[in-house]
Amino acid sequence: ERPVIDDHIFRGWALTPDAKADEVVDSVDLKGDLTVYAVWEEAGYDKAPNMENTASIRSGEDGVNGIRFQSRIDPNTKAFMDEYGFIVARKDVLGDNELTFGFKKDGENKPLYATGVAYSAEDGKDIQYSVDEYGNTVFTAVCVGIPEDHFSTKIVARAYAKYSNNNGPSFTVYGSTVTRSIAQVAKAIKDAEGEDYANNKEYIDHILETVGSQG
Repeated sequence: ERPVIDDHIFRGWALTPDAKADEVVDSVDLKGDLTVYAVWEEAGYDKAPNMENTASIRSGEDGVNGIRFQSRIDPNTKAFMDEYGFIVARKDVLGDNELTFGFKKDGENKPLYATGVAYSAEDGKDIQYSVDEYGNTVFTAVCVGIPEDHFSTKIVARAYAKYSNNNGPSFTVYGSTVTRSIAQVAKAIKDAEGEDYANNKEYIDHILETVGSQG
């Protein structure tokens, strides 16, 4: 198990007490008693992406229609990440459980969530929605193919980030959650009567008309 000290990250074990993170070892030639030293760094980049407490509608001629969640990450933090993206689940399935990669069907190793990777250092993947005025990477998750009878079903979205830990175990951190149904988002956008409604009018009207007809 990874040792824990508040506000510090365990980087691994070393053979000298003043060792740095790049001096940790992953094996030793053990011939007798041996003392190893924990190497720590002050936590400064074990952060989750900044999840925005909003959602929007995505529609277009390509037929990729759905509810869009958005998050962003600053470049300094991103430099230390191995991977980040979104994890998503239905609220009625999630219940009072916490949305993590450990949310699985009881007695089975079957995930009850969907996940989308926006960035992977190992795979060279870096899908960006935009870069804001502060240089932060904005990335999104779009839940598509939502059946009409689930337009009112609430969806829980959460941004996550994975970090390696040199020779120690890797770890995952999670941001806050945002819970919305596509019908809630559609109504809010239509009520605002702005550009988002004009750009997605046909799809938004279809959502609201369908929910209205369902009572």
